[in-house]
Amino acid sequence: AVRAGEALLRVPLSALLTDQQLPPCELCQGLSSSAQLAARLLVEQQRGLDSPWSPYLATLPTRVHCLPTLITAPDELRALEYEYIVRDYEDHVLTLQQEWRAAAAWSGLRDVSWEQYLHAALIVQSRGLTASRQGLAMAAQRQAGPTQATATPHMPDPETQLITLGASDHTVTYLAPILDMINYALPQPSASSVISSCAADSGGRHGGVEGGPGDGAGPWSNVQWSMEAGQQVGWHVQVIALRDMQPGEELLMSYCSAEDTDNDAYALHYGIVPLRPGRDEWWDDELLIHPGVDPRDALPDPEGLPEHLRQVQPAVAVAA
Repeated sequence: AVRAGEALLRVPLSALLTDQQLPPCELCQGLSSSAQLAARLLVEQQRGLDSPWSPYLATLPTRVHCLPTLITAPDELRALEYEYIVRDYEDHVLTLQQEWRAAAAWSGLRDVSWEQYLHAALIVQSRGLTASRQGLAMAAQRQAGPTQATATPHMPDPETQLITLGASDHTVTYLAPILDMINYALPQPSASSVISSCAADSGGRHGGVEGGPGDGAGPWSNVQWSMEAGQQVGWHVQVIALRDMQPGEELLMSYCSAEDTDNDAYALHYGIVPLRPGRDEWWDDELLIHPGVDPRDALPDPEGLPEHLRQVQPAVAVAA
């Protein structure tokens, strides 16, 4: 059996696919960390069996099922009845096309088609992990402690390793072999969150499995990932058990922050729309699609909502 807090998997920095080995070029300086990683992925794919990541590349899906690939015709886009996802879709595809043109201007990717770049970009968006460089630097400092001024020859310096993680000044985006084979599941909400009052409640019109995993209905994510600066092995990504698990139980992990991810982002990047995403964007959607209708009527227990939401008036929220 696996105990809560136990590390199930550690992937060292050397095994992560990042943009650190992307040849320096002016065009890359203005691209996002994820766009640069998509370019790096294309470079490795072009190398074929000469790439040290060729076994990993062979495991990647040939098609990513999310909105930019599922919607292929104008009439399909018009069929969407939620104008905000249409707007986000159009902006998202426009950004991807701009990144593709920038990447294609580099001689190493001059022959890359839009379809090839889109596939690489969506691989990164749906399977990649992103961390704050500032947060990682703070973690490295905490790991080093006040007495460790420099790294010994047998102990990699976390700060030095951090510099090689990627070209972006703010974020680090990377692909972690094996780890990205773990299926997605929402993290279990806290008792104070809005989704706890509706999705985790087994009663009411939207309770139980229909409203989201309830007690025993599952599945919530049972593992989580984090990047750590180990004193002996340097930077690595690890997967930690969130609860006790039995042999043979499937690992389920949230790839993004449930508190900061809404319906549109799930659809655009992951091709799924959880019934109760972390930010409960369904509340805003209900107000926008059905103005004048109080979405609290759809909740099993409106009094279980936080105070600031109990005071919301639909007309005011729509106007805002």
